[in-house]
Amino acid sequence: MVVGTADRNLIVFNLQNPQTEFKRIVSPLKYHTRCVAAFPDQQGFLVGSIEGRVGAHHLDDELRSKNFTFKCHREGNDIYSVNSLNFHPVHHTFATAGSDGSFNFWDKDSKQRLKAMARCSQPIPCSAFNSEGSILC
Repeated sequence: MVVGTADRNLIVFNLQNPQTEFKRIVSPLKYHTRCVAAFPDQQGFLVGSIEGRVGAHHLDDELRSKNFTFKCHREGNDIYSVNSLNFHPVHHTFATAGSDGSFNFWDKDSKQRLKAMARCSQPIPCSAFNSEGSILC
């Protein structure tokens, strides 16, 4: 489990021993954390922020070279927060939802955007896949 706290701190807990912190990390992003999502393989997590960026962070220090950040939910000079991060339950790709009113689908391993959906007229504050992954709402 990954918990975002004040001052851009992220605390990781092993749910086999939830009373003890497993690891405490300062966010790789410069601004306030808005959302987090653990990798399906439990090897790391995604973090989204108000600056329209997402960071992928691996827990094992030996995989540090695979950590990266990228920009998203931007239009011209306008920057929108990333409000929600969700991994697909089957394919393990992920979706971001933002204050710009759009969903984007990404492949973490290839570091590519798979699909950008048409913008809605209002911000998207949260999102989730159903258990089969056939619906993102």
